[in-house]
Amino acid sequence: MTRNVAFFVALTFLLVLSGNAFGQNIPAGGWAGNATLGTATVGDATGENGVFTVTGNGDDIQGTADSGQFLYKEMVGDGAMWCRVVSNGTGSNAWCKGGIMVRQSTDTGSMSALMPMTGGNGNGSSYQWRLTNGGATAYTNSGPVVAIPYYVKIERVGDQFTGSYSPDGITWTQLGATQTIPMGETCLIGLAVTSHTAGELRTFTFDNLGFSGGVSGLTDPGNASSPMPANESDDVLRDSDLSWAPGDYPGTHNVYFGSSFEDVNSSTTPTASGLNVTSYDPGRLDFGQTYFWRVDEVNSTPDKTVFKGDIWSFTAEPYSIQIPAENIVVTASSSSNQFSTPEKTIDGSGLGADDTHSIRSEDMWFTTSVDLDPWIQYEFGAVEKLDTMKVWNSNSAAEMAIGWGVKDVEIAYSVDGENWDVLEGATQFSRAAGFPTYNQYDEIAFNGVAAKYVRLNIASNWGGILMSYGISEVQFNMIPAAARTPEPADGSTGVVPNAIASWRAGREAAQSTIYVGMD
Repeated sequence: MTRNVAFFVALTFLLVLSGNAFGQNIPAGGWAGNATLGTATVGDATGENGVFTVTGNGDDIQGTADSGQFLYKEMVGDGAMWCRVVSNGTGSNAWCKGGIMVRQSTDTGSMSALMPMTGGNGNGSSYQWRLTNGGATAYTNSGPVVAIPYYVKIERVGDQFTGSYSPDGITWTQLGATQTIPMGETCLIGLAVTSHTAGELRTFTFDNLGFSGGVSGLTDPGNASSPMPANESDDVLRDSDLSWAPGDYPGTHNVYFGSSFEDVNSSTTPTASGLNVTSYDPGRLDFGQTYFWRVDEVNSTPDKTVFKGDIWSFTAEPYSIQIPAENIVVTASSSSNQFSTPEKTIDGSGLGADDTHSIRSEDMWFTTSVDLDPWIQYEFGAVEKLDTMKVWNSNSAAEMAIGWGVKDVEIAYSVDGENWDVLEGATQFSRAAGFPTYNQYDEIAFNGVAAKYVRLNIASNWGGILMSYGISEVQFNMIPAAARTPEPADGSTGVVPNAIASWRAGREAAQSTIYVGMD
């Protein structure tokens, strides 16, 4: 599944990060701001699924005043932030810089430390610092030659600031000496970019953003969200993949999946671990089975902190589904009165949520007092692939005394109403108890036969005294072999001209044939 989310903020710049807008309303986990430093042209920053781009220009982030772009958060006390610099875009200056920066404020001459990757000059990286507000910047690039893609990190312990880099985010090498910078308890940390060429915008790309300590909004990357299938949904296709929206800053994802809530909730052994994509194929699901799953977000290197996700559930599609009563036409050999008509066998009257059936005669069908050729017939709106038929027999208060309930029966089916086949192995219905607690319906297997008509030819009742017969309720389940759930929905109006028609294919369909027209 592809998710496209965009929110616009009416400011002088546009910021988008994982579908969250910056500026006026900063959500938990959102960035505190995006500052254009000095005389640089206003840049921008974007982010989705853990990949961030920051665009900026400016003469340089160095000297006594900085010029560039800074996407930042607050950091309170000790902490660290790191990322992988994926690319430095295109531009004319090999001294362009992009990486992690910490500073007291967004003032151009603020005390600061920067651990960037360059466009190639300075051995590909440098660690630089400004010890006082308005002071000069010092730096070192005496380390080995490195090149993008590469990890960079700044760590703060008290007033001690250290810059490091790494080829893999696991093994880190400190560049230069730890610097003592007397910043306040609260400072700013984030992604900084300068093109080193005034008027020329340069875009750096970053991923594997990670954090530790008191970085505001980053102590928890946010849980995975927006599960597909949606939480507590049902009728989910058996071949569905699981997908989700990631938290703001995950490195990888661990998936837990199973049919037990307790197992999924308590397990520490992932079904799939270290995923760098936001989807998972659980294999073919079992019909009608309820599944539980969770996605844990795993922090980027180096700490690999795991943030446990919520438990979601869904139920796979049933093997068969009930044919709605409105899609069935019922006829019969006779009716005893205007209340006990054939339609009473499909309208759910008298049927409780626990499958019990009432003893009221007006909730059932009865033939006339003498019916020499009793039958009842069900016609569906189209040929269906039948799975089962459930029959609640006549259940009136006098059932045990009179015995109207159908006993011996021939069940016939047809696709055209002219040529009939007899269902083998089902020749008798059970007798109802005549109590409102009756819930012992008969379930007759059709085993996937194709039929538009089903006819019950009644041979006898349980009483054997009167030639009168009755049935309380009948339900049919079909295997969904036809296309269904069309989009746009049937009868829709105001559909956009470029709408795409879609549907749910029939079970085991090999192909679909489409007919489109205005008539």
